Amino acid sequence: VSYFLEEGSHLDFEARSRSTSVYLADRRIDMLPAVLAEQVCSLRANQDRYAMSVIWKFDKNGQVINTWFGRSVIHSSYEMTYDEAQNVLDGKPQEKEKFGSNYVKIKNNLLHLMRIY
Repeated sequence: VSYFLEEGSHLDFEARSRSTSVYLADRRIDMLPAVLAEQVCSLRANQDRYAMSVIWKFDKNGQVINTWFGRSVIHSSYEMTYDEAQNVLDGKPQEKEKFGSNYVKIKNNLLHLMRIY
């Protein structure tokens, strides 16, 4: 995101004052203008996004045993709403139809994420 913000610009100060996007039940208040928040800086299906990442390795007791900082590429295979993800977990027919042969893989990935968190 910082690639698109010039340090010290009005946009930079506005984004800093907001700190993050805020999600409410009926709307979202973005930290950045819509074109950045919804398109350019968002994770979109089948589009690569360049990022700075931190990868930690933990031991079985939850202690950090290795840390890596570096440039990375994030590639999202799917884009879905919270409701769609829940429908997949609940086995709703409309999601099975929508994702077709990828449905089982998506459901297994969501179940894996649930176990992590």
